[in-house]
Amino acid sequence: MKVDLYTKAILTVIAVCLAVLVSQGFEFTAEAQISGSGQDVRVTNFATDITPGETLHVFCTNC
Repeated sequence: MKVDLYTKAILTVIAVCLAVLVSQGFEFTAEAQISGSGQDVRVTNFATDITPGETLHVFCTNC
């Protein structure tokens, strides 16, 4: 079966458009972002000498 030049051109245009549509959803540069001042977390069942209302600073390693 012989495919003419017009069909090849149309299929190429469709392929390029699909590639553009798919690639629009990707973010190629990763950067950490925070909105606001963070997230409040209530820690329970944790023995500490921190008084209520005092800030407990934590370090999240696998978030």
